Amino acid sequence: MSYLGYSLLPMLVLALAGVFVNLKGGLGALVGLGLAGWSSVVAGGWLMSVLGRGDSRWLVIYPLFLFYVSFSLIIIY
Repeated sequence: MSYLGYSLLPMLVLALAGVFVNLKGGLGALVGLGLAGWSSVVAGGWLMSVLGRGDSRWLVIYPLFLFYVSFSLIIIY
């Protein structure tokens, strides 16, 4: 579970940027999606290295992407 927590750090950067910049536009949504994608790929890579199954990487990344997108939507809106 710590892999998922460490991958939330880009969401922390997004929340910090949201204090100074209005993220409710298209740019905020693009940045949120980009950071969610980055977080999910990193967390998926870590999980695949622990599990040792590289063939099912995209099956793990998709639910992680949905998980991190939910956090970015909470931060943006």
